[in-house]
Amino acid sequence: MSACHQIDDIVKMKRNKMKKIVALVAVLFSVVVPVQSQASTVERIVIIDDYFNRSLISGSVEFVCVASDRCVNNAATSHGTQMALVARQQNPNATLVLVQAAAVSKTGSIGSVNLNNLVDSLRWASANNSNVSAVSFSRFMNHSSKVCMPPASAPFTPETGYAAVNSQVVDLKSKGIPVLAASGNHNNRIDFPACIPDVISVGAIGMGLGNGFHGDSSPFPADTVVSSQTVRNSTSSATVIIAARLKTLNITTSKVVSIP
Repeated sequence: MSACHQIDDIVKMKRNKMKKIVALVAVLFSVVVPVQSQASTVERIVIIDDYFNRSLISGSVEFVCVASDRCVNNAATSHGTQMALVARQQNPNATLVLVQAAAVSKTGSIGSVNLNNLVDSLRWASANNSNVSAVSFSRFMNHSSKVCMPPASAPFTPETGYAAVNSQVVDLKSKGIPVLAASGNHNNRIDFPACIPDVISVGAIGMGLGNGFHGDSSPFPADTVVSSQTVRNSTSSATVIIAARLKTLNITTSKVVSIP
């Protein structure tokens, strides 16, 4: 065999190997890419509350803590745990992003959610917003005499605290992420931060509530109201119900949302 023929054979072998490599890469990408794409579209619902007992909450869950170094997991249950359980019941498939915004002592005592931790929680949600459909806050903090203002909490005054929360709410809204908050279990005002114009305030009527809280007949009606005769329906649980089902609801055309 001549040298020229040997060179031709070598070139052909290299070309065949390259074709096989290209074909293999194409097959790999055809399998892997769709799987990654599907995983990246899982809905995430952010719930900001005091504390979440990890052992009681099933399904896809992310746990986040903004309460400094006091993020121990040794409390039995809490308001936040109950809200997470309601959200999971309403949306079994979503990833619940549970943001602990209160400190827990070594003995299991749960602290309160303060203004600093609320601002930090909202800021975290904005910075980690991939596939987040809603942010839910089923708590309130009211100034003793100033309407729609939080109490002072260093370094914030009521005015700067309002501005800080409002700024984060506006930022999230600009990214297409609504913030929902409980209007409060009374009818003489809408609690902070639900009273902020860009927050969706949530009321409740139904089981065990008499005329309910912040329905159409209230002097301070909420932006949207959950009606249910089977779910224990405080404005706290109503808020996570709306957040968990927001993708399937049209709260812009139907103010009262009936839940079986």
